[in-house]
Amino acid sequence: MRKSRFAAISIAVLAILWVAGSPVVPAESDKDWADFALRLRSGFYGFPISSGDLKLEGAIGICDVSLAAWVEMQALPSITPTLGGELKLTKEWLSLSMSANQNESQIELSLKAQAVPSAWLLYEGVPTLIGGITAIAETGRFEHVSRSEITLSPFLTGVITTGQAVVSPSIGLDVSLDSENQVLSVSGSRFTSTVNVGTVLIANSVQFTGAFDVFSSLVLSINVPDCGLTVSGSFIPTGSGDFIYRVSLNYEWGNASLLSTLTGEPGTICTGDVCY
Repeated sequence: MRKSRFAAISIAVLAILWVAGSPVVPAESDKDWADFALRLRSGFYGFPISSGDLKLEGAIGICDVSLAAWVEMQALPSITPTLGGELKLTKEWLSLSMSANQNESQIELSLKAQAVPSAWLLYEGVPTLIGGITAIAETGRFEHVSRSEITLSPFLTGVITTGQAVVSPSIGLDVSLDSENQVLSVSGSRFTSTVNVGTVLIANSVQFTGAFDVFSSLVLSINVPDCGLTVSGSFIPTGSGDFIYRVSLNYEWGNASLLSTLTGEPGTICTGDVCY
């Protein structure tokens, strides 16, 4: 009962905010709006290559509603397909989504509310300082276990302009509260940096478990926005002193905001109408 109540409160808080910010009737300019996106992603593990996967994801959006579907296949050493889909409602920086994943005979369902408000300009100068916070409330049934969680992710980013390049180092935390432990704790943390030279974005992300306690991954990505191409490399510790190496290649076409967010993917931070 406590878990169910926790999940209901988690989703209801952000859902009410979303409804409060939504117009009863769509604006006239939004009625004819429609968009779509496609992403093809392939990845390989190990050196020499010991495993690989392939994922095709597509999405279509009409006004504030988007529908996405994907198929993911483990290509090596054997082919194992996974199907999934998501229905999402979005209003400015608030969204509510329902998703399903099917792996063999098992179906995993989840409901998620997400708030990604515009960041705050803390100091304008050299460097410019920006602060922000995102919030996610999620509940679902995974591997026959129901679980709910709220995660708050504050961050602080510096913006340094050198010639035509913009360098953005950032530090962030994930503060979580779940229905099992019901104790507020730092579940993850990260150091990231993005170099934007206009035609190319380079991002480096170092992830930790806890408050910078245990190193969990390193991701280096190179993105070419004009052609929708992203190449990334990841280093993930196994716990036995070794690392798993992964190389990924992504091609996106259309409105990529309709697709799922990739870990370590280069991006921009906006304060109002100004983005860095």
